Amino acid sequence: MAVTLVKVLLKQNPSMNLLSETEADELLQSRFKDADSIPAELRPYIATAVKSELIQGDDEGNFAPSKTITRAEVAALLDRLLGEEETE
Repeated sequence: MAVTLVKVLLKQNPSMNLLSETEADELLQSRFKDADSIPAELRPYIATAVKSELIQGDDEGNFAPSKTITRAEVAALLDRLLGEEETE
């Protein structure tokens, strides 16, 4: 879901940039205990979502890439996304 949202945001906002692989790895390693479980090809998208404050991870410091997203998490994500659009 995060990858799709970031792709949409990149198309809608030309000033937004996808993080490089190096930047993405550094950010994800510093934020999530399970960063190594995030597929390498998705890391720039996930890191861009984290940098944009769309994704925060769980209370234990994990991203949990294989976990199914809940309705509450989708609602929180959409709320952050809509809040981001209002400030632009």
